Formats: sequence, C-alpha cells, structure tokens
Amino acid sequence: MPVYKEVTDKIAKTKLDIESLYNNCSIENNVIKDIDVEIIAHFGNVVSVNMLCDNIRPLPLYNSTHNVGYIIRVLVWLFGKEQEDGISLKELIGTPLRIVYVNNRAIALGHFMKDRFVLIDDLMRVEE
Repeated sequence: MPVYKEVTDKIAKTKLDIESLYNNCSIENNVIKDIDVEIIAHFGNVVSVNMLCDNIRPLPLYNSTHNVGYIIRVLVWLFGKEQEDGISLKELIGTPLRIVYVNNRAIALGHFMKDRFVLIDDLMRVEE
C-alpha cells in the first residue's frame, strides 16, 4: 500500500478513464532517460521536477517549490518503485513508462505494465 494512498486514490486513472476523458488520445511506450530537481534562478529560484524521456520532456517547468516532494512521491508510486529503505531519484532512470498524448501534447504518465495513470496537471497540483 502506498504511503500516499489518500492522494493517489484521488488522482489515479485507468486507461478507460483516460480514453473517456480524451477520446482522441494516443498512448506511447517510453523510458525515463533522466530525472532531476532543478532550481531555476531566472524565475526567482523556483524548484521544478524535470524528467527527460526518449523523445520528450513530459513534465512542464511548473513552479513546484511548495510541492516538489509530493510530486516525487507520486512518481515513485506510479512507477512501482517504492522501497522500504527508500530510493534515490536517479533510480527512476531506465524505468519504462507510458505517455498519453492529445494533439502531440503529453497529458498523462502511466505505469508500463499496470493499468495506472496520472494526469500531468493533477500531478503538478498534488499536495498533502
């Protein structure tokens, strides 16, 4: 059971949920090539989670200063990487995932094998 169950229950979607929200979506298999937390001085030292996949950066550069830890917790849960002793963010590199697109824009991330997705907008707004 995820440590973040009360939140993940609210934002978790299935493939059917996604397709009913966006009837013109497409789903692509991908892999995380890099993931890190960036502090962007140009925007006033805001903190943002940056993820690079094979051919896209699916996470927009949101000002996630207030909730970056919560975003990371949901990503760890989404990709099934929870470990009792914890993990490093870099351990997500190489993780396969599914990306949902609408009009060539990434709108959701999903577990590679399980029927579990999270809309990127919901992910960026997640709070405890």
